[in-house]
Amino acid sequence: MDMLMQLAKAVASAAAALVLKAKNVAQKTEDSAQQNRVIAAATQCALSTSQLVACTRVVAPTISSPVCQEQLIEAGKLVAKSVEGCVEASQGATQDEGLLKQVGFAATGVNQALNELLQHIKQYASGGHPIGRHGEATDRILDVTENIFGSMGDAGEMVRQARILAQATSDLVNAIKMDAEGETDLENSRKLLSAAKLLADATAKMVEAAKGAAANPDSEEQQQKLREAAEGLRMATNAAAQNAIKKRLVNKLEHAAKQAAAAATQTIAAAQHAASSSKNHAAQQQLVQACKMVAEQIPQLVQGVRGSQSQPDSPSAQLALISASQNFLQPGARMVTASKATVPTIGDQASAMQLSQCAKNLASALAELRTTSQKAQEACGPLEIENALSTVRGLEKEIQEAKASAKAGILKPLPGETLEKSSQDLGSSTKAVSNDYGLFLSDEDPKKGIWLEAGKALDYYMLRNGDTLEYKKKQRPLKIRMLDGTVKTVMVDDSKIVSDMLMTICARIGITNYDEYSLVRDIMEEKKEETTGTLKRDKTLLRDERKMEKLKQKLHTDDELNWLDHGRTLREQGVEETEMLLLRRKFFYSDQNVDSRDPVQLNLLYVQARDDILNGSHPVSFDKACDFCGYQCQIQFGDHKEDKHKPGFLDLKEFIPKEYIKNKGEKKIFQAHKNSQKLSLATLSKVRTETLTLLMRRC
Repeated sequence: MDMLMQLAKAVASAAAALVLKAKNVAQKTEDSAQQNRVIAAATQCALSTSQLVACTRVVAPTISSPVCQEQLIEAGKLVAKSVEGCVEASQGATQDEGLLKQVGFAATGVNQALNELLQHIKQYASGGHPIGRHGEATDRILDVTENIFGSMGDAGEMVRQARILAQATSDLVNAIKMDAEGETDLENSRKLLSAAKLLADATAKMVEAAKGAAANPDSEEQQQKLREAAEGLRMATNAAAQNAIKKRLVNKLEHAAKQAAAAATQTIAAAQHAASSSKNHAAQQQLVQACKMVAEQIPQLVQGVRGSQSQPDSPSAQLALISASQNFLQPGARMVTASKATVPTIGDQASAMQLSQCAKNLASALAELRTTSQKAQEACGPLEIENALSTVRGLEKEIQEAKASAKAGILKPLPGETLEKSSQDLGSSTKAVSNDYGLFLSDEDPKKGIWLEAGKALDYYMLRNGDTLEYKKKQRPLKIRMLDGTVKTVMVDDSKIVSDMLMTICARIGITNYDEYSLVRDIMEEKKEETTGTLKRDKTLLRDERKMEKLKQKLHTDDELNWLDHGRTLREQGVEETEMLLLRRKFFYSDQNVDSRDPVQLNLLYVQARDDILNGSHPVSFDKACDFCGYQCQIQFGDHKEDKHKPGFLDLKEFIPKEYIKNKGEKKIFQAHKNSQKLSLATLSKVRTETLTLLMRRC
């Protein structure tokens, strides 16, 4: 309660300073109308601030109530609005840059104090406890550094954010020093003072970089130095307040997980209510399946939240919550897609509106869950080792207790446990371990190393006495890049050939027709230009190669795509763990394999078709290209707007093959765009699918 009043008084002090600066503007304004406007705005600012302080006094004892929180937030919004009015009135009353700068700095101070107050209130709303200035300063540092990274190219904005960052780090340094002074353990006090010094040094470097950027606003080098200094300050903040940041991020994840579970439950209920008025059986079935998948994940997500809240210091509970949150994202996204596709087919307008709104709320909750889970995973990454050690210690303790019980003769089987059942469980566990691990015969050439098969004798591999085998894990991480730019890491069996591996990869991603996909490896430039290094290449051969390259470009061949061999393993083809492979559709057996209800497959097919049309791999007529561009504009920009979508709006290189750019077909593209908006979402999806399958057919 005391902290809340202090923050409210800080807002009042900052607002008083703003009122004084506004009065200075009014005194130097000759226009009486403008003068009265500034005075009125300043008076309103002072009035709304006094109302905020009074409201804080009233609701502070019961701030845990959502109603009280809402009242205080509304009072804060009135202050923010009055501050904007005061700044606007001052800007209209004078052109004096010095006075306007003073007003701007004062307004920034009010907004900062107001943000601290609102963050303090939101901490109550999220179910946590207020974290005080220590946590607020840390959050502000992380947020402002992100703003600096996003302001590259605008030196003025970067310097302004740097000033805010310097104030936030000063608050954090003071908070850490106060903690050190109150610490009874000398070792902990020394660590806190060391962290404060590290943070102060990083702040000094950032201030120097900000001065350089302010003195040379057009220098990219100075802006880059400021960015690097901000990154260093961010790292120092993470090191100084690691535990506080971790706790804060986990609390945010718990709140986001609750919101996502609630939004998913509401969406499932809306889908069930709308089922009776659905006119499209296929779309309804897809929605039902998506709802079932989400319903299976909700209990795990709720259990993860409860475990994290009941054991706030348990690495295992925190990792379980992160894992449950990430597992919830994909089925949740599919339910959102299925709901949006079903809405146009629902006859009852009220049910359609309810389902549409629930889908929007779920999409928003999933976006927040994705962001918070990623940040929590980054902060809690080292916990995986702690969790593994904790699990090993727990197992060791259980084994010791079991041994002691066996020696004492008091070890008894569990209810329903028999010798046969235990033997079967042991055999199953042993088999599972044997599937994950295997014997590996290494070689000087890594490509020639092989995994031994369980059903073959040692003589088959020509092994003799004294030969060395490695017993190690078969699983290895493989980075897969999709055509839409997303990257996924999949654990694969290193002993399997690529064709078997693709079944696992496609299943993890959600693609059913795995036999039509393959992996592409980037062709390194240095490998293209490999020579002996001592002999000059024949000029005739070089000319022939150049002619062949030009011919390939005209014919748009796929020779430059380095497809992996399906009959060999990744090791045999020299694919390292750090290498990233591209998942791409290689074979097109039947257009019936294009499932218009599968968002993953449809999106990948769409991106591949678009890229192949643009680079000329799939030649199309000018009219067909314009029609396709119209669909693409409808999907990307929404309905056509005459005042916005006109010649010059599009970057034609991203929408039409380069050979048609000179044809000036932008008007025709926008006409196709205009025609596309008449189609419903379901019809547009169908047209897009038919267009893609026609364009992607091989001759």
